[in-house]
Amino acid sequence: MKSVIMILSATLIVGCATSDQHKLVSKIKPDPLTGDPYFDLSIGGVPTITSDANASLGLTSGEYKIIFETTKGDHKDGPKTLLLPVTMRQNRTTVVFPEKHRSGGSFGLHDQCSFLTLLQTELSRLKVFKNVTVVGSSLAIAYDIEIDFTRTVWNSKHQYYILFVTMNITGGKDSFSKTYRVHSNSKATKTEQLFTNARMAKAKAVLNLLEAVIPDIQAYVAANSTLKDDKATGLDSNN
Repeated sequence: MKSVIMILSATLIVGCATSDQHKLVSKIKPDPLTGDPYFDLSIGGVPTITSDANASLGLTSGEYKIIFETTKGDHKDGPKTLLLPVTMRQNRTTVVFPEKHRSGGSFGLHDQCSFLTLLQTELSRLKVFKNVTVVGSSLAIAYDIEIDFTRTVWNSKHQYYILFVTMNITGGKDSFSKTYRVHSNSKATKTEQLFTNARMAKAKAVLNLLEAVIPDIQAYVAANSTLKDDKATGLDSNN
C-alpha cells in the first residue's frame, strides 16, 4: 500500500509541474473577428537584432498525412498504424492567405497561413525588419522569406504533430536554405502529452517552429547587415 501511495504522489507532483508552454496553449482562443487560432501566441523575448530593411513572406503548402490506429476484429497483429496521404495540394503551389480554408485535424493550409501571420507579427514585434509583408507588396523588398510546408503529419490517437518545413531566404550576399523537423511534443512532459488535445498540440507545433526559424532569420539579417540600409530603401549599393 505504501508503494502505491508513493507512486500516486509522484504522479500528482509531475502533473503539477506544468511547463510555461503548456500553460500558454491551454488558454488559447481563436480571434473572435478573424478566427485565427494562434493570434495571441508569442515566443516572447525582446528585440536584439534589428534592421530598417523590408521583408516579404511567402508560403508553399505541401502534403498532409494522418496517422491513426485501428484494430479490426481479432486481428492477431494488434493495432495498425496507417498513413493516409491527403491528395489535396499534393502538387505544391505558392499561396497567399486564402480567406477561409479548413483541413480538419490535419495541420493544413489554414493552419499554415495562420502560422505565417504569426511569424509576420513576431518579426515585426522583434523589429527584425522595418516592414514585413506578404508576397506581392509594392514596397522595396530587401529579403524574401519562403516557408515551404513540404509535409505535415497528424497522429490522431496520441494528438501530436510533426512538421517538415524548409525555409529559404534570399536578399543577402548568399541565399539561405534549411529544413526543419518540428515535433509538437518536443518540450512536453509525459503528463502534458496525456492532457493535450489537437488544438493545443497544433499551438505547440507553431511555437516550436517559430522558435526554430526566427533565430535563423535574425542570424541571416545580422550576417548581411552591411546591405540592409541601401536595400531597405530600394537603392542599389553598386550605384
